[in-house]
Amino acid sequence: MIATALQQISDSIESNQELIWLDAPPAWIIGLVLIPLLIAVVWWSYKRQRDLSRGQRRVLAGLRLLALILALLAVFRPAIQTTRVLKERSEVHILIDDSASMDRNEPYPEAMRNEIREALGPDAPEDLGSLSRLDLVRRFLDTGRNTLLKGIGKEFDLRFYRFADRVDPIQDMDELQGKGSSTRIGDALDLHLVQSSGRSDDGSSGRLEAVILVSDGRNNEGLIPRESADRYRNQQIPVHVLAVGDPSSERNLTLSGPSGPQQVLRNEEAVFELDVTATGYEGREAELILSGFRKSSDENERDEPELVLNSTSFVVPSGSKGSKITITHTFTEPGDYILTFQVPPLPGETNPKDNVTRRYLRVNSNTIRVLFLDEQPRWSYRYLIKGLLRVDKSIVVQAWLFDAGRNFIQEASEGLPPLTSLPRTKAELFQYDVILIGDVHPSLLGQDPESRQKWLELLKEFVEHGGGLGLIAGEGAMPELYRETPLEDLLPVVIDVFGDGLLAQDQYRTFRPQLENPGAPHPIVKLSQHLDQNRLLWERGLPGMNWYYPVLRAKAGATVLLRHPESENKYGRRVLAAIAPHPQGRVAFFAFDEAWRWRRFYGEKYLDPYWRRVVRALAESKLRRLDDRVRLVVERNQVDLGARVKVHLTLLDEDFNPVLTGKARIHLRKPNGKTSALELTRIKGQPGEFEALIELDEAGVFSVLYYRGGVAGDRPLAREDVIVQIPELELAHPSMNEAGLREIAEHAEGRFAHLHESAQLWPAFEDRGGGQKIVDRETRQIWDQAWTVFLILGLLSLEWILRKRWNLI
Repeated sequence: MIATALQQISDSIESNQELIWLDAPPAWIIGLVLIPLLIAVVWWSYKRQRDLSRGQRRVLAGLRLLALILALLAVFRPAIQTTRVLKERSEVHILIDDSASMDRNEPYPEAMRNEIREALGPDAPEDLGSLSRLDLVRRFLDTGRNTLLKGIGKEFDLRFYRFADRVDPIQDMDELQGKGSSTRIGDALDLHLVQSSGRSDDGSSGRLEAVILVSDGRNNEGLIPRESADRYRNQQIPVHVLAVGDPSSERNLTLSGPSGPQQVLRNEEAVFELDVTATGYEGREAELILSGFRKSSDENERDEPELVLNSTSFVVPSGSKGSKITITHTFTEPGDYILTFQVPPLPGETNPKDNVTRRYLRVNSNTIRVLFLDEQPRWSYRYLIKGLLRVDKSIVVQAWLFDAGRNFIQEASEGLPPLTSLPRTKAELFQYDVILIGDVHPSLLGQDPESRQKWLELLKEFVEHGGGLGLIAGEGAMPELYRETPLEDLLPVVIDVFGDGLLAQDQYRTFRPQLENPGAPHPIVKLSQHLDQNRLLWERGLPGMNWYYPVLRAKAGATVLLRHPESENKYGRRVLAAIAPHPQGRVAFFAFDEAWRWRRFYGEKYLDPYWRRVVRALAESKLRRLDDRVRLVVERNQVDLGARVKVHLTLLDEDFNPVLTGKARIHLRKPNGKTSALELTRIKGQPGEFEALIELDEAGVFSVLYYRGGVAGDRPLAREDVIVQIPELELAHPSMNEAGLREIAEHAEGRFAHLHESAQLWPAFEDRGGGQKIVDRETRQIWDQAWTVFLILGLLSLEWILRKRWNLI
């Protein structure tokens, strides 16, 4: 490589020779004084020789004049100077936009489409919309085909760079990805000018002659591009622009998400909520189609065929608002499913590519095991236990009614034995996923304070290890009599100061719970998938309730689901329902016990799904953490395209001690269903703790999984999903900004052209070229050589001989 570099330098060096005079006087002295003087001396010398003919006089005068001129030239000290110069090639830098908007496909207007096809030649595809903006850049900037770059490359060194939020050099067009989260044209130009000036000053690169900016012009962050262009003009570096994309007004629909669920149970209705934004189609009806297939557990077997699972119609929202579209499906067979959510392309849509999103869903054959404790067979107990027994085969329940007689057979789901005593050991309690506790007096939990405290401590440990706990208030004990107990620590709300509950005079007035967030309600209180209908149900549709337990406020980190419509304190309207993590499990509190009243008008239509959602939400942590010895955490669950996310894995052995291995293997499932293995390195000094950074380079839902034994296809023991979305900045105004690009070229005294018309930039480079740098000079004097003396003597001798022959001597 060094030899090649030296050879290139040698080939760039040229040698030039020239005659110089070291002591010559100014030209006017030679022409006006010395030459006339020599001629006068010679003329005077032979003026008196009357015996010579005119020819003889001229020969002798000429010989003497030549001898004198030669002697005079020798006095001027002639020399040969050899100069070696290095031909310096200045540089032309090509800055290519690599932001997410450059990965956009578009059909183009007919006239522009024909021009692009003609410029591409025989390689032009039939459907120009199949090529993204970057695909066109790769084709048009192929240095072997592009006449502009071929011409520039003969006189200048070409350097290619990509930019989005920063500038990076590239060696090949395949390094362009179109993943940048923002477009910072002004920042890129400004930073590049500073970097190039620094390299030129220290001699590490040639002088920057010009910049060619290749972009769609959608600057959305950072410096104002025209101000950066002014700085190039001040340094006499033109910025020429090649515009990429369709400048027509935007008409497009974008589908993103869904955020969940990660997994569902067999025969459970899976609800998917997707975000839709659109420009140019407001008020138009469109269709969302859900299709999917079940992947084979054997890599050698073919996957099942993809089938349409459901579809729903919706009205396209305005671009500024956007909306959420809900679609559901009940999966009857367990397995891993690859789901596709798609809106068929709308007429004239500029980028149908973003009408599709995919995600991975696991359907489990597991069941949610519930323990329900209550003191008396209240109405809330009767309808809740009946609902859990019939609502879903994926939920199994065992109940313990403290007030029941000895001969009473405790209620349980089919296939489970009735309880004969309250579960008191860790093994007995930890077999459940969810524990629901109604209005139970604390004294019933044990025969003495020590046993009661022990049971509550065990309950707290159950939650801390991922279990779900639901607490239903009652007029007798819950939660009033659990002050200063471990259960109070678990509550997602702060119990009011003692006696303040008596001040809530309206706690026996009829009321209807109000949604905390009607626009985005928690799944537990989303009784209808239609938000307006759901809001009306809670405000006017459902029968009112006659009692609630007043709490002070929600704890930090808790999510409030429902509030009282009127009763309030200094913290606002009183909380009626809330849910919170603690720390790996979940705890929900309901300040009322009369949801059974909803049966009056609707039967079990809303009551059974409501309690099912309660159980499902509380069991989420257990379902996601399929093994208590494995904990998988991702830094963020929603990121922009191209982001890097930290993954943290904790592994314990069978005795719940940290494993001592140096590496662990996780798997990353992409939105298209493909899975790749990733190695995590153990954190130094922390046994059982592993970390790694993963780059997410595709829009959609990624799943990070830890399989048993680290083998893909085996039972997954932990999973986290990350939604990767194209940044809103890149979606807001995706059409090409021709006016902005022309402004950059104008301020930097450059030229503007569309990408397929790049040859129009050539005149700007015709009269510009590289410079020269002198390497060394060598001067060789020629006046003091022997031949100079001999030549002068020869001329004088010849003159003497002729004078003698002609009898002048």
